[in-house]
Amino acid sequence: MNTLDFSVILVNWNTADLTCRAIDSVLEDANHSNLATEVLVVDNGSTEGSVEAIRANHPGIEILENTLNLGFARAVNRAVWKATGEFILLLNTDAILRPGALAAFKSAFDGEPQIGIAGGA
Repeated sequence: MNTLDFSVILVNWNTADLTCRAIDSVLEDANHSNLATEVLVVDNGSTEGSVEAIRANHPGIEILENTLNLGFARAVNRAVWKATGEFILLLNTDAILRPGALAAFKSAFDGEPQIGIAGGA
């Protein structure tokens, strides 16, 4: 049985500031919603110091470093293999979670075993 509710995956490529803001929103929502959440960042060969900036702002976040840009799908697949949460949320680096977003996603799946995927706007 999973002990984590969510694995949130972000693919970064030269967007350190956006990625850090997105991570902030995830951690704030997870804390507010009392949902156990891990954040996995795949850095797709950034050249502007993204890895260092993300580590400086979020030392507990796992960063999977690609030496070159493998593309979005391959980067996501790499993180999915590492994910341990009951639910996986793919979040673009320019997205900010609204308060309650994680709880809303979780409640959409609770008691509905036929649902395998959900998206948000």
